[in-house]
Amino acid sequence: MIKLSGSYRLEIEEHILARFRGFRQSPINPLESGGILMGRKIGKLFIIDFASTPGEGDYREYNRFVRNKEQAQNIIYRERVRSDNRRIYLGEWHTHNQEKPSPSGLDLEEWELTFRSSKLSIRFMLCIIVGSKDELLNIHLSIQSAKGNIEVFTN
Repeated sequence: MIKLSGSYRLEIEEHILARFRGFRQSPINPLESGGILMGRKIGKLFIIDFASTPGEGDYREYNRFVRNKEQAQNIIYRERVRSDNRRIYLGEWHTHNQEKPSPSGLDLEEWELTFRSSKLSIRFMLCIIVGSKDELLNIHLSIQSAKGNIEVFTN
């Protein structure tokens, strides 16, 4: 459980952490990966229970991941329908080839742009970077809101 601001909390289901770990960058898997995060809001608890994986239309390099917006929108729509509108868009994730991941200037710019151009069910967006260290919870978590980007958790 990760404490967000105020009394808000975040839970990332274990199968999502395992998915992140499976996509971490390594000599065998050198390209950045990423996708969208979806989940549920129960009172002040946010639960990430879905993370998309790179698809055909996504652009991937050693130090760059750009998801296909149309494909991501289709995934969001599909998951909302499947969950009877209980699953909502929560944010974005991608990998870095860093043991202790941290956002680049480009990451911060893109998160702000994505936040400002998205129609959100909540007033912020979760931004996760998965590090290359072989640990289950090797992530950097930020919250992007109208007030800017706030680092919440780094392991």
